Amino acid sequence: MEVKVVSSKLVKPRYPEGAARPDTTEHVPSLVFDMITYHIQMAIIYAFSEPAPSTADIERGLADVLALYRLFAGQVNISPAGALGVLLNDRGARLVEACVDGATLADAAPSKPTPELLKLHPDLDGEMEEVVQVQLTRFACGSLAIGFTANHAVADGHATSDFLVAWGRAARGLAVSSPPHNHPDLFRPRDPPLVEFEHRGVEYRRPTPNTNQGHHGHHGSDNVVIHKAHFTKDFIAVLRAKASEGRGRPFSRGEGLQKTAVLRDVLGPDMEVDSWLSFPFHELDFGTGGASYFMPAYFPTEGKMFLVPSYIGDGSVNAFVPVFDHNLDAFKQCCYSME
Repeated sequence: MEVKVVSSKLVKPRYPEGAARPDTTEHVPSLVFDMITYHIQMAIIYAFSEPAPSTADIERGLADVLALYRLFAGQVNISPAGALGVLLNDRGARLVEACVDGATLADAAPSKPTPELLKLHPDLDGEMEEVVQVQLTRFACGSLAIGFTANHAVADGHATSDFLVAWGRAARGLAVSSPPHNHPDLFRPRDPPLVEFEHRGVEYRRPTPNTNQGHHGHHGSDNVVIHKAHFTKDFIAVLRAKASEGRGRPFSRGEGLQKTAVLRDVLGPDMEVDSWLSFPFHELDFGTGGASYFMPAYFPTEGKMFLVPSYIGDGSVNAFVPVFDHNLDAFKQCCYSME
């Protein structure tokens, strides 16, 4: 797939005419939760079938929503006092326009994360000056792929999905609610501090050094493939019941999949399951209807799995699972086993 970049520009927040301009020197310190999370750009991919939303509507909605979600228009930096946080300087979001000549989205774009997806969102290498970067890639069939990346230290999955839904509403001219203000005064520690539970070594622990890291810090990325496993609503119901045997309350559908995610030596002992099942990613609509599909971008990190609602909309779930290529057949044989 040959992707040609047409343009790249910054989209600044657009404030209502006559409204007072906010302070662009304010620095919002990171919360402790943000300090210990990944300081990387997380990328996701949307696909919209013809008729796809116009660039003008998408850009206008982005400018309007950035005026409310100012953290997404700022820059991650260190304050003069040495605190990590976001400078609300209204730098804006990076918007890249691209095209794929002579190819349809169905023919060119993969249905699961592969290295080809790296061409559908802004490059994640190097220093990122913007919190949000977006790439609009149009195909000959009239379809549109939207690659969205955001700094995980600024927004987690819930905040990012809320931003995306608000962006779509702004593009359609609908009212958008202001997000909760991210300010450390909302989470004041007790004075004096009172530590009742052991956190170090439990929630927070230093990862074991891994000598097999590939590019972008991924573990074994050169021989890791990402498999998409589809679990129907009926399968998940049976799985939840089996996983919940002997418990006082049943597992949720995400917990049920996680509970049974012991992959018989297919994956390493350190496994992270990220559930996006309750996030409203699928509610993004720029005015032409919802996306035809949505998925995480290419992330060849062995031991990290994403659970995403199927875009079919029938309650089924897609699991995107990176495995070593020599273990892929074994994983396919066991991933639907309930034994």
